[in-house]
Amino acid sequence: MDRKTPLSFLMLCFLLLSAALPHRLNAQQLGIKTNLLYWATSTPNVGLEWRLAPHYTLSATFGYNAFNFSNRTNSEGIAVNPKLHHWLIMPEGKYWFCKAFERHYVGVHLLYGRYNVGGVRFPAFLENHRYQGWTSGVGVSYGYQWALGKRWGIEASLGVGYLYFKYDKYNCGACGENLGTYQRHYVGPTKAAISFIYYIR
Repeated sequence: MDRKTPLSFLMLCFLLLSAALPHRLNAQQLGIKTNLLYWATSTPNVGLEWRLAPHYTLSATFGYNAFNFSNRTNSEGIAVNPKLHHWLIMPEGKYWFCKAFERHYVGVHLLYGRYNVGGVRFPAFLENHRYQGWTSGVGVSYGYQWALGKRWGIEASLGVGYLYFKYDKYNCGACGENLGTYQRHYVGPTKAAISFIYYIR
Protein backbone atom coordinates (compact mmCIF):
# COMPACT_ATOMS: atom_id res chain seq x y z
CA MET A 1 0.00 0.00 0.00
CA ASP A 2 1.41 3.38 -1.03
CA ARG A 3 1.81 5.39 2.18
CA LYS A 4 1.72 8.74 0.33
CA THR A 5 -1.66 8.07 -1.30
CA PRO A 6 -3.95 8.35 1.79
CA LEU A 7 -2.27 11.52 3.03
CA SER A 8 -2.49 13.19 -0.38
CA PHE A 9 -6.13 12.17 -0.75
CA LEU A 10 -6.98 13.50 2.74
CA MET A 11 -5.30 16.85 2.02
CA LEU A 12 -7.20 17.20 -1.26
CA CYS A 13 -10.54 16.49 0.45
CA PHE A 14 -9.73 18.94 3.24
CA LEU A 15 -8.84 21.72 0.78
CA LEU A 16 -11.99 21.16 -1.28
CA LEU A 17 -14.22 21.17 1.80
CA SER A 18 -12.51 24.23 3.25
CA ALA A 19 -12.96 26.20 0.02
CA ALA A 20 -16.68 25.44 -0.01
CA LEU A 21 -17.41 26.35 3.61
CA PRO A 22 -17.82 29.68 5.41
CA HIS A 23 -14.65 30.95 7.06
CA ARG A 24 -16.18 32.73 10.05
CA LEU A 25 -16.32 30.44 13.10
CA ASN A 26 -18.95 31.30 15.67
CA ALA A 27 -20.47 29.10 18.42
CA GLN A 28 -20.23 25.41 17.52
CA GLN A 29 -19.22 25.99 13.92
CA LEU A 30 -16.52 23.30 13.82
CA GLY A 31 -16.03 20.01 15.63
CA ILE A 32 -12.98 17.73 15.75
CA LYS A 33 -13.80 14.13 16.63
CA THR A 34 -12.42 10.61 16.93
CA ASN A 35 -14.30 7.30 16.88
CA LEU A 36 -13.50 5.03 19.85
CA LEU A 37 -14.92 1.93 18.14
CA TYR A 38 -12.58 2.48 15.19
CA TRP A 39 -9.65 2.82 17.61
CA ALA A 40 -10.60 -0.63 18.97
CA THR A 41 -9.42 -2.09 15.63
CA SER A 42 -6.01 -0.41 16.25
CA THR A 43 -6.85 2.27 13.67
CA PRO A 44 -6.03 5.95 14.41
CA ASN A 45 -8.79 8.18 13.06
CA VAL A 46 -9.88 11.80 13.03
CA GLY A 47 -12.94 13.64 11.76
CA LEU A 48 -13.80 17.27 11.07
CA GLU A 49 -17.39 18.54 11.00
CA TRP A 50 -18.56 21.96 9.82
CA ARG A 51 -21.85 23.75 10.42
CA LEU A 52 -23.34 24.76 7.05
CA ALA A 53 -26.72 26.08 8.22
CA PRO A 54 -28.85 25.97 11.39
CA HIS A 55 -29.87 22.33 10.72
CA TYR A 56 -27.09 21.06 8.45
CA THR A 57 -23.48 19.95 8.91
CA LEU A 58 -20.87 18.32 6.69
CA SER A 59 -18.17 16.02 8.04
CA ALA A 60 -15.18 14.08 6.75
CA THR A 61 -13.63 11.20 8.72
CA PHE A 62 -10.28 9.61 7.91
CA GLY A 63 -8.73 6.40 9.28
CA TYR A 64 -5.29 4.94 8.57
CA ASN A 65 -3.85 1.65 9.86
CA ALA A 66 -0.26 0.67 8.99
CA PHE A 67 0.44 -1.59 11.97
CA ASN A 68 1.49 -5.25 11.98
CA PHE A 69 0.41 -7.57 14.78
CA SER A 70 2.70 -10.18 16.35
CA ASN A 71 3.77 -12.91 13.93
CA ARG A 72 2.39 -16.41 14.51
CA THR A 73 2.51 -19.89 13.02
CA ASN A 74 -0.74 -21.44 11.75
CA SER A 75 -1.89 -25.04 12.19
CA GLU A 76 0.10 -26.11 9.10
CA GLY A 77 3.33 -24.64 10.45
CA ILE A 78 3.33 -21.69 8.03
CA ALA A 79 4.49 -18.27 9.24
CA VAL A 80 1.70 -15.68 9.24
CA ASN A 81 2.02 -11.88 9.54
CA PRO A 82 -1.38 -10.62 10.81
CA LYS A 83 -2.34 -7.11 9.71
CA LEU A 84 -5.27 -4.79 9.09
CA HIS A 85 -3.51 -2.32 6.79
CA HIS A 86 -5.99 0.12 5.26
CA TRP A 87 -7.01 3.71 4.81
CA LEU A 88 -10.57 5.01 4.63
CA ILE A 89 -12.23 8.37 3.94
CA MET A 90 -15.92 8.93 4.80
CA PRO A 91 -17.65 12.25 4.03
CA GLU A 92 -21.15 12.67 5.49
CA GLY A 93 -23.93 15.24 5.27
CA LYS A 94 -26.29 15.48 8.25
CA TYR A 95 -29.69 16.99 8.98
CA TRP A 96 -30.24 17.85 12.68
CA PHE A 97 -33.84 17.86 13.94
CA CYS A 98 -33.13 20.37 16.74
CA LYS A 99 -30.13 22.39 15.51
CA ALA A 100 -26.60 21.62 14.34
CA PHE A 101 -24.53 19.61 16.85
CA GLU A 102 -27.52 18.98 19.15
CA ARG A 103 -29.45 15.74 19.75
CA HIS A 104 -30.96 13.68 16.90
CA TYR A 105 -29.80 13.65 13.27
CA VAL A 106 -30.03 11.63 10.07
CA GLY A 107 -27.20 11.51 7.56
CA VAL A 108 -26.01 10.28 4.19
CA HIS A 109 -22.42 9.08 3.90
CA LEU A 110 -20.04 8.03 1.15
CA LEU A 111 -16.87 6.03 1.67
CA TYR A 112 -13.78 4.93 -0.20
CA GLY A 113 -10.81 2.94 1.00
CA ARG A 114 -7.95 0.60 0.14
CA TYR A 115 -6.87 -2.40 2.21
CA ASN A 116 -4.35 -5.22 2.65
CA VAL A 117 -5.68 -7.38 5.49
CA GLY A 118 -5.34 -10.97 6.69
CA GLY A 119 -3.96 -13.41 9.23
CA VAL A 120 -6.14 -12.20 12.13
CA ARG A 121 -8.43 -14.63 13.95
CA PHE A 122 -11.50 -12.39 13.91
CA PRO A 123 -13.46 -12.23 11.70
CA ALA A 124 -12.89 -15.90 10.83
CA PHE A 125 -12.56 -15.41 7.05
CA LEU A 126 -9.34 -13.41 7.63
CA GLU A 127 -7.57 -16.13 9.61
CA ASN A 128 -6.19 -18.17 6.70
CA HIS A 129 -6.36 -15.71 3.80
CA ARG A 130 -5.18 -12.21 2.88
CA TYR A 131 -7.27 -9.74 0.88
CA GLN A 132 -5.83 -6.77 -1.01
CA GLY A 133 -7.97 -4.30 -2.93
CA TRP A 134 -10.37 -1.38 -2.62
CA THR A 135 -13.95 -0.60 -1.64
CA SER A 136 -16.48 2.19 -2.16
CA GLY A 137 -20.06 2.69 -1.09
CA VAL A 138 -22.93 4.80 0.20
CA GLY A 139 -25.17 4.62 3.25
CA VAL A 140 -27.67 6.34 5.52
CA SER A 141 -27.22 6.84 9.25
CA TYR A 142 -28.96 7.89 12.44
CA GLY A 143 -27.18 9.42 15.41
CA TYR A 144 -27.51 11.33 18.64
CA GLN A 145 -25.13 13.82 20.22
CA TRP A 146 -24.81 14.75 23.90
CA ALA A 147 -23.12 17.93 25.16
CA LEU A 148 -20.42 17.47 27.82
CA GLY A 149 -19.98 21.13 28.63
CA LYS A 150 -19.31 24.02 26.26
CA ARG A 151 -16.33 22.49 24.43
CA TRP A 152 -16.90 18.72 24.53
CA GLY A 153 -19.50 16.28 23.30
CA ILE A 154 -20.11 12.61 22.63
CA GLU A 155 -21.91 11.13 19.64
CA ALA A 156 -23.30 7.66 18.92
CA SER A 157 -24.36 6.64 15.42
CA LEU A 158 -25.17 3.64 13.23
CA GLY A 159 -25.43 3.41 9.46
CA VAL A 160 -26.48 0.90 6.81
CA GLY A 161 -25.92 0.91 3.07
CA TYR A 162 -24.19 -0.65 0.08
CA LEU A 163 -20.49 -1.44 -0.48
CA TYR A 164 -18.65 -2.69 -3.55
CA PHE A 165 -15.40 -4.62 -3.05
CA LYS A 166 -12.76 -5.58 -5.60
CA TYR A 167 -9.76 -7.54 -4.31
CA ASP A 168 -7.10 -10.17 -4.85
CA LYS A 169 -7.25 -13.15 -2.49
CA TYR A 170 -4.08 -14.88 -1.23
CA ASN A 171 -3.20 -17.82 0.98
CA CYS A 172 -2.23 -16.29 4.30
CA GLY A 173 1.43 -17.18 4.62
CA ALA A 174 4.83 -15.91 3.57
CA CYS A 175 4.67 -15.40 -0.23
CA GLY A 176 1.09 -16.72 -0.19
CA GLU A 177 -0.34 -17.98 -3.49
CA ASN A 178 -2.66 -15.63 -5.38
CA LEU A 179 -6.05 -17.39 -5.53
CA GLY A 180 -7.63 -14.94 -7.97
CA THR A 181 -9.36 -11.59 -8.33
CA TYR A 182 -12.89 -11.21 -6.97
CA GLN A 183 -15.75 -8.73 -6.71
CA ARG A 184 -18.36 -8.58 -3.98
CA HIS A 185 -21.56 -6.60 -3.42
CA TYR A 186 -22.53 -6.04 0.20
CA VAL A 187 -25.66 -4.63 1.85
CA GLY A 188 -25.62 -4.16 5.61
CA PRO A 189 -23.99 -2.05 8.35
CA THR A 190 -21.57 0.54 6.96
CA LYS A 191 -20.98 2.71 10.02
CA ALA A 192 -20.76 2.31 13.81
CA ALA A 193 -19.36 5.11 15.94
CA ILE A 194 -19.02 6.29 19.52
CA SER A 195 -17.08 9.51 19.11
CA PHE A 196 -15.62 12.17 21.40
CA ILE A 197 -15.90 15.68 19.97
CA TYR A 198 -14.09 18.94 20.69
CA TYR A 199 -15.83 22.10 19.49
CA ILE A 200 -13.92 25.07 18.08
CA ARG A 201 -15.90 28.27 18.63
